[in-house]
Amino acid sequence: APPNNMHASTIFVFFMRLSSGAASCTRHWGVSRGAALHGAVLHGVVAHGECARAASYQSGQVFEGGAGGLSKKKPETGVVLSSSVADRATATAEDGTVRAQLLTTSGMPVDVSFASPYKLSGSGVATRDLSTGDSAFVVVAARSSLEGATSRIFAADGKFGAYGPPTEVRLVSRSDDVFDFSFDALTPSMREVPRRVLVRAIPLDGDVFMLVAGSTANRWTAVQPVARRAVDSFSVAPASELDAAMAAYRKKRASSASR
Repeated sequence: APPNNMHASTIFVFFMRLSSGAASCTRHWGVSRGAALHGAVLHGVVAHGECARAASYQSGQVFEGGAGGLSKKKPETGVVLSSSVADRATATAEDGTVRAQLLTTSGMPVDVSFASPYKLSGSGVATRDLSTGDSAFVVVAARSSLEGATSRIFAADGKFGAYGPPTEVRLVSRSDDVFDFSFDALTPSMREVPRRVLVRAIPLDGDVFMLVAGSTANRWTAVQPVARRAVDSFSVAPASELDAAMAAYRKKRASSASR
């Protein structure tokens, strides 16, 4: 607990300290508010698992909508998991394939999958390397043009907008349904960090399902092949007619049509 005579304007921050190859956290009391703005500002007890993440946030690597970190609310991705098989979104196959069953706006169950070397993280269907911020995650948008749907990725309430909407968004290239974007996003310390993402957009049942894979611009040369494999592997298809969720959907549609 903080000292009883601690001034109200003081807060505590935590710093990374590497020792024998392991990360450890050190708490410092009585740090001025101005100085702390250059560090990670916390409003409670530092959890042990946050230590490694803190350095990544401050380096500008990890901050996507604050997913699993310092954001005050979960980012909006448009992903709605099928309640009957929600556990599928929490399992990654041994070959690195992530699978989940989602619902379209009309309620139709849809099976999505993609290859990712990262661990599942946060809400929705998202994978991320907590030490670097490299990530691959699913976004769903109401159908428009494919390029129009990609604007959902850069919304202020999305994964890249927790600390302000992304700026300098530029379409670097497009090949059919795969888009290459560059943009700047804000870190918790309000520093702009250039980023790059590849996006594959697949329309289905009135929605557009997108896989977003990327990292910071300074890591892009190393990450681009991984991002390319992820978007190339992205698959979206209606659930099997033998699936319980699809059977329930068909029954509900038939009941509505008969009224």
